[in-house]
Amino acid sequence: MRKVERLPFTVYDIVGYLAPGAATVWLIGAIAKWTGSASLLGFKPEHIFLFGNDALDVLVLGVVFLVAAYGVGYIVSYLSAVFVERLIIYDLGYPSGHLMAEPEPALASRGNYVKDQQAEHGLGKKILVYFVMWPAMPVHLFALWTKWIYSELRPLPPKIRQRIRDRYQWSEAGGETLEQVGETEWFRVIEAYVLNNLHDVEVRSYNYVVIYGFIRSFMFIAVVSCWISATALITAFLLNINPFNLTLAPHGIGLATLFLFGFFAITILYFAYVKFFRRYSQETLNGFAMATRSTEERT
Repeated sequence: MRKVERLPFTVYDIVGYLAPGAATVWLIGAIAKWTGSASLLGFKPEHIFLFGNDALDVLVLGVVFLVAAYGVGYIVSYLSAVFVERLIIYDLGYPSGHLMAEPEPALASRGNYVKDQQAEHGLGKKILVYFVMWPAMPVHLFALWTKWIYSELRPLPPKIRQRIRDRYQWSEAGGETLEQVGETEWFRVIEAYVLNNLHDVEVRSYNYVVIYGFIRSFMFIAVVSCWISATALITAFLLNINPFNLTLAPHGIGLATLFLFGFFAITILYFAYVKFFRRYSQETLNGFAMATRSTEERT
């Protein structure tokens, strides 16, 4: 009978789930305090932010907070993949597609690739993503208009791309040409191969997974903060009501600050996410290609 020897708790669990989850729970606590709903749930304001006043409160509420933050972090990570990542993919394509594009003519080749990617996605899903991600649309449109993003997604050198294609055709990897499968499928095959066979490459790639997963989650949190603060401020302005006690100056200033900070954070995190998403794809593909050279040298 097999037994579980250990339950791995990785860096990604802390950085990718716990940290974004804690930030989200804190944001929920702040909203609950502003709306006065915290008292209806039996919590005191100091419980939300200071974990109580005695040792028992610190222990119980601290454990509850960590468990809740970890669970919420999973939800935030999933939603960030659904919305943040798809916003990038819908209009820019996967980084791996740009990295494997033909360099001559580079812009035309990558432009056709982006058009092909856009054609694969339904209009309804794109509209939903654009609607949810409206706080990120200004920086997203700026990146598309200036074509800054294309200069960052440079194709890999021809020899590296050819090694990747050759190795993928081997039976130990894909067993077919890249053109025979969709990009999502062939890159997942390469990811799985690197993860299970190339430990040194997997360690380096994992670092980028942690970073871009962390950035993606916090970018989604910034989007949510813009939604909440904008909804409250617009409602108060149009209907002349104060759902978040806007008659109190600190709360009104807090919502305005949250809205502006959300926009600023989204701008920074957008470019950081694209950068590390690209670095992860580049590291994985380069490692896959270098393993081909090592294998050829040994044989």
